Amino acid sequence: FDLDFPVECDDEYWDHPDPSQRFKQPPNKPSYITGFVVLLKLYQVLTIVLRTIYAINKSKIVLGFVGQQWEQHTVAELDSALNKWVDSIPEHLRWDPNSENVDHFQQSVAIY
Repeated sequence: FDLDFPVECDDEYWDHPDPSQRFKQPPNKPSYITGFVVLLKLYQVLTIVLRTIYAINKSKIVLGFVGQQWEQHTVAELDSALNKWVDSIPEHLRWDPNSENVDHFQQSVAIY
């Protein structure tokens, strides 16, 4: 899909008496939608995995995905993409079994 990711702003901040403050998440309060956006970004990487590594052999040949070098290059690129994704996870969604915020903990469980 060629769509932008959802705005990382919780519903209660959509409406505000000051129009310039609408759809703006307060800086000290992480948005709950951020966990969903993080998962969407992971799904983008997984889509590439499914279309390349796990594609049927006939599709790989048609697309020119053949040979040992292609597989090594693709796996290295996917590893890099996953590392970039992990580095982009906000601190409040990183795995912490002792997290006191139940909502962020549950999102972290789904992510990891």
